[in-house]
Amino acid sequence: MQSIKTVLGDADDYRKVFSQLQQGVRTGDKQAVAKLVAYPLDVKIDGKPRTIRNAQAFIQSWDGIITPDIARVIRDQKFSDLFVNQKGVMFGDGQVWLSGICRDVACTSSDVRIITIQK
Repeated sequence: MQSIKTVLGDADDYRKVFSQLQQGVRTGDKQAVAKLVAYPLDVKIDGKPRTIRNAQAFIQSWDGIITPDIARVIRDQKFSDLFVNQKGVMFGDGQVWLSGICRDVACTSSDVRIITIQK
């Protein structure tokens, strides 16, 4: 997708994480999805703010984070229809965001991760 390349860099990295996220949600692979998250992740579960600090906490809170509505947004999103800006790429109406997370201070390389999951 040209807009990802223009604004964020390598679209292949985003496509890979996009596909892994969709597959993980479709199959209920909590561990696979948890590996895609940038921690800590601030979420609301049952209307209460929570900070998910690691993959284990994400897996334990799966049902409160990956609600049926969030799962539907992830499953139904088309890569070609992602909204793109300098913050990353957006699923649906902002329920899920992916962005590049710098590996070092100079940000010479990055990993695409889930940075937002919200209702």
